Amino acid sequence: MKSILIFLALVIVSGAGYLLFLDYNKSTTSVQSDSTPLIAEAPPTSASSSLSPTPAPTSTPTPSPAPTPKSSEINLNKPENGAVFNFEAENNTIDFSWSTNFNAKFFVIEVSTTSDFKKIVESRTVNSNKATIKDLKPQGYFWKVKVFGNKNEQVAISKSNAFNLKVKMQPLPELITPAAEITWSTPSPIEFSWKKMQNALKYRIAIYNDLSQHSEVKSLITEKTSFMWNWQNPKSYYWSVKGLNSKGNVISRSEIRHLNIAGATKDKSPTFVIISPKDDTEVVRDLTGETPEAVNFQWRVTKPLPGPLSLIISSDPEFTNPLTLKNVTKSLVTVPLKKEGIYYWNLSSQSEDGKALELSHVTTFILKSKEGFGPPFRIEPANETKIESTDSKPMKFIWKPSKNAIRYHFVLKKADPKTNAYFIMFEKTLEETTLTTDPLETGSYSWNVYAIDAKEKEVGSDHDFVFGINATIIQMEPPKLKEPVIK
Repeated sequence: MKSILIFLALVIVSGAGYLLFLDYNKSTTSVQSDSTPLIAEAPPTSASSSLSPTPAPTSTPTPSPAPTPKSSEINLNKPENGAVFNFEAENNTIDFSWSTNFNAKFFVIEVSTTSDFKKIVESRTVNSNKATIKDLKPQGYFWKVKVFGNKNEQVAISKSNAFNLKVKMQPLPELITPAAEITWSTPSPIEFSWKKMQNALKYRIAIYNDLSQHSEVKSLITEKTSFMWNWQNPKSYYWSVKGLNSKGNVISRSEIRHLNIAGATKDKSPTFVIISPKDDTEVVRDLTGETPEAVNFQWRVTKPLPGPLSLIISSDPEFTNPLTLKNVTKSLVTVPLKKEGIYYWNLSSQSEDGKALELSHVTTFILKSKEGFGPPFRIEPANETKIESTDSKPMKFIWKPSKNAIRYHFVLKKADPKTNAYFIMFEKTLEETTLTTDPLETGSYSWNVYAIDAKEKEVGSDHDFVFGINATIIQMEPPKLKEPVIK
């Protein structure tokens, strides 16, 4: 009888606990389907257990971050993502448009050649939701728009869209000489020529080692329609000419011609022996008065010449606007030059049919006035130096001391790849004849240095030295040399 009473008590107590557990879970556990039993586990017991319920852990509330602009709040309309444009060179114009609900004060549109926008080629500020950009180079691009509010603060930035630009180049200018697939078997220089284009203000001729035109041997931007190349190594070459507009942009591209120089070995013995002025020398003359003291040009001829002899003098190393004295019959010529500076000169003799040509090496000299002083002679980097480097290094510039100079004015310029115009990026006045700059980015650069005397007179070369860092060198417009009075 006693055992029956104990059993009934246990059943009553267990049932009451089970009902209590169901009642507690009504507010915390969702009811499952009728076929699924609801299982409750008894809490573990220990000597240190407390009958009081443990409060839920709490955390210190943190302030909500400021809302960030969402790219979805700006819609890029044109050009659409993945658009491909096929333009003629004269119609290379792309219209950009976008829409947004922001009350914007202005927008900034950015166009880049990389998706991370580390190489932005165009950045423009506009007051409306559209912009027009012209004369982009044919390749792939990414673009995005930034929105700025009334306080000139950036309030939103769009996602980026991509587009691809292809420009149909006219197969111009028409190439004349040398003919395609010709084999050049003489040691004389080769003349490249082409027909004049109506819309081209300048031309860029380039000679390469490969058909894909990646390994460049020689290039030149010129207003002329011909170029004389004094080649050095007999081998296979490829060449082409591009037409450039007033902004320096390419508007046409000629065919690519193949040229083979085979079996031609140059005679190493010089035809001309230069006597005066010798290379890297200073020539001091009285440059005051109407008739300056003349400079003596003297040489010796060691072989019969193929044709009439010409003396060529220039104030720039490319001989773009030279002084040419034709049909020279003597080996000593005096030429008055009115201006101090660096000069370049050489001798040329060509046969009447143009097939044979003899050229002397180019000689450089500095003309200084007896009453004054001349420009510094620049040493490093030399003119038209191409620097190929995978890591950025400080750039060192070196020049020779100039007599009577107490200071030097150094000027470094960089070319704008869109306009080919050079702008001053760094200049400094110093007493030393060396200067080291911070590492320079990829691009085409020019540099010059001017001597300053005690009377603050400043003199330097009219021609900047140009050099390129992992980039094609952009030539500068050289000054024109005035016609001298020839004795």
